[in-house]
Amino acid sequence: MVQVLAVLCSDIHRSHTPPVFRATEPDWYAAMNRPLIQVVDAANKHGVPLVIAGDIFDRWGSPAATINSTMEILKSVTAGCFAVPGQHDLANHLYSDIRLTAYWTLVESGVVMNLEPGYPRHVYIEDDGQGYELAMYGFPWGFPVEPLNRPERVKTDPPIVYLAVVHQYVWIDQNPSYPGAPDEGKVGGLKKRLKGFDAAVFGDNHIGFSATVGDTSVINCGTFLIRKSDEIGYRPRYGLLMSDGSIVVKYLRVSEDLYADQEIITENEVNPRVRKALAEEMNALGSESLNFRDALDWFMDKAKTDRSVRSIVYACLG
Repeated sequence: MVQVLAVLCSDIHRSHTPPVFRATEPDWYAAMNRPLIQVVDAANKHGVPLVIAGDIFDRWGSPAATINSTMEILKSVTAGCFAVPGQHDLANHLYSDIRLTAYWTLVESGVVMNLEPGYPRHVYIEDDGQGYELAMYGFPWGFPVEPLNRPERVKTDPPIVYLAVVHQYVWIDQNPSYPGAPDEGKVGGLKKRLKGFDAAVFGDNHIGFSATVGDTSVINCGTFLIRKSDEIGYRPRYGLLMSDGSIVVKYLRVSEDLYADQEIITENEVNPRVRKALAEEMNALGSESLNFRDALDWFMDKAKTDRSVRSIVYACLG
């Protein structure tokens, strides 16, 4: 009998203040909590872990109110919450600075178990007398997924399902998300890197999709809740990892969500293309504030700046 082994999601982007497109929400925390409670309820219904593929927070230095509200919900996952950090979770977008972050507060509190690169986590899951072992391998922002060296589909007792948890931009032909998306991120090109894994969950690309790459089931969960006007037709989703390695896509309920009036947003605008480009760049910097450091981070991400160069730049900034 096929059973659920984990609930998969990503790109939650919790923030203290709403983005402009969600500014009409009477209670932004309640709006953010609705989808998070849904995936927690799904995990508890099946008695399985919740696995988050990065960007729990919209900003690494989120205020205490945002951290506390996140902890309050995630601590109720009875089988545990496992995650990797995305670039929004990391100070300076560097994994070496992880202990400076709101994400690490969740880890230190025991609410989230960090999937450290190179150190897989194993969880035993049993349902109706049938047990499975879930082996989770973490690849946070800046750590490309690497193939798993394991015997070819050897049967074990209990059976083991191998899951890669990755925060890396991946895309398919139908949804590159932006013109000129890098070819190395095309999901079909990851066949060799995903070798050995039964399933993989990706975060970063805010347009979700599912695919099969070689013998690996793949889900890119996409944005967890609608934050921008150009996402209005998108259906936020999460995945159920099954014991046969397949992933079942589930859609979040969004009927209570409120969005800003488009007429108000565009009032007095004379060039829609300029407005859209500016809005996209500002959104890339985060919803809470804009400053030179954020702009620099955004530019270096877009330019794929080498880590060593980043370190020199940050050292100059003090």
